Amino acid sequence: MPIKGSYADRFFSYDVAGLEGVQKIENDDFTPLIRRALELPEVKIESDQELVTGFHHETVLGMAPEIIQAVKDGKIKRFFVIAGCDAPGKGGEYYRELAASLPPETVILTTSCGKFRFNDVDYGVVPGTDIPRYIDLGQCNNSISTVKIAYALAEAFGCEVNELPVSIVLSWFEQKAVAILLGLFSLGIQDIRIGPKAPEFISPGVLQILQERFGLKLIGDVQADMQAMLLDSATH
Repeated sequence: MPIKGSYADRFFSYDVAGLEGVQKIENDDFTPLIRRALELPEVKIESDQELVTGFHHETVLGMAPEIIQAVKDGKIKRFFVIAGCDAPGKGGEYYRELAASLPPETVILTTSCGKFRFNDVDYGVVPGTDIPRYIDLGQCNNSISTVKIAYALAEAFGCEVNELPVSIVLSWFEQKAVAILLGLFSLGIQDIRIGPKAPEFISPGVLQILQERFGLKLIGDVQADMQAMLLDSATH
């Protein structure tokens, strides 16, 4: 597919990846790329905004005693995994509204590019603790960190993962998010919400089976969904 726009001279391909009209890196010689980068003007970024990122499951599990105690004390009522792919359009606004609307006794775990819809919000810490309310675990490939944290908490509380006070809300746009969803299904994870709409390639019959077998739900109204998920806290 030919490249569009004026950035073809700043686009380089490598190894098995290729694109019409761009220069390919050969024999691991990145000299052309470096030379072009040095030719370009310095990037001017005038912003004092700070974003919280860089968490890893080992870092989070290092806070496990404090997190467990906060749950026992009622300071943390529920964890929300809001993750997945971003996509053009207004559908992604759901995830920002959800994240920004959650009460202070909740913690957000996130991965993947969908987080860029809401990662500029200052969520602070859980009241009465030093636990950050927003925990950015990284990119799509770091979704396994969320699973490791969930399993560690389940072991600490002596329960199944599906019995934890956790709600999972995913956004999908392409294959990686679908692969993550299938991975969660393989682990038996229930009651996942997905949006902004059902994947185009899932037929009504398959969707019905996933809803019946795994409790898969499509996102709807933000406030109604949030209240339903918070209500689950009373039963976990």
